[in-house]
Amino acid sequence: MDLLYFIHIPKTAGTYVTTAMAEALGSRFIREGHTVPPCTLRPWTERFGPAHFSSVPQDRCTVFTVVRNPFDLLVSMYSFGFPYWAPRYARQRQHLEWPFRSFREFVYKLCQWEDYPWIVPAQRKSLFFQLFDDSGAFLPDHVLRQESLESGLSKLSEALGIDIRPPQKPINVSRSDHFSDYYDKEMVDLVTRRFGGDLEAFGYHFGDYCGNDSLFCPQDLRFDHVTGTYAGISGMFQTHGSATPSGRLADVDMHPWGDEILSRYTGQALIAELWSRLRRRYGTASPSTGKTHG
Repeated sequence: MDLLYFIHIPKTAGTYVTTAMAEALGSRFIREGHTVPPCTLRPWTERFGPAHFSSVPQDRCTVFTVVRNPFDLLVSMYSFGFPYWAPRYARQRQHLEWPFRSFREFVYKLCQWEDYPWIVPAQRKSLFFQLFDDSGAFLPDHVLRQESLESGLSKLSEALGIDIRPPQKPINVSRSDHFSDYYDKEMVDLVTRRFGGDLEAFGYHFGDYCGNDSLFCPQDLRFDHVTGTYAGISGMFQTHGSATPSGRLADVDMHPWGDEILSRYTGQALIAELWSRLRRRYGTASPSTGKTHG
């Protein structure tokens, strides 16, 4: 292996994985943000600008990614404010509006309201569209599951012959409740109809994943970006435990709107936050000391 390239699907422990891999491989590890597919740049919302897989010499890369149960992934996207800017990041609410006041509204606008101008159109056909090139071929050589991430990293470490040491604590954890509390039966049906291909292709349904395939690769999997349909699904995944949709949090606005939240991202607080993120990502020098931080 020469280079290890990470296709980062938002809200799949990407920061956690990046921290571990960057420490293990240094410049041989490549992560270009919330990745778009290669060959043709597609609209996406990377916080520091669009990413280009095609800028990397692909014949030198081993490619991997992390997937997550779509039911859980959608709740995390809503809770953390993706793909739109959530109120917690908006300096002024009147300029950057979070357009969902409940998870039910989020699911309805994504899954049922066909004319709603979703900011990432490709996401309406698959939550994992980044994993396929323009011809529909599956890109990753290795796939990990967020539900069994430490086991997957251990297997990946062994497969690649590298020493991966995961961070001691979780990073960017946005909630502690179970995703089943955000759904009622109608919402489960909506997501299943919209993302049934994702669920079948990667072996998920409405329940906690309890399989042992924490590292896998569906080599024959293909995805049609036009029709939003899959081909080559293996159907050989482990079963899940069961979960009951309670709907307890389906209609609750989970995002704080107060001035105290907005004040965290103004003035010097905003500069400090952005500088902290740049240091974590690039190991850059402090403007006050000129010293380089790793």
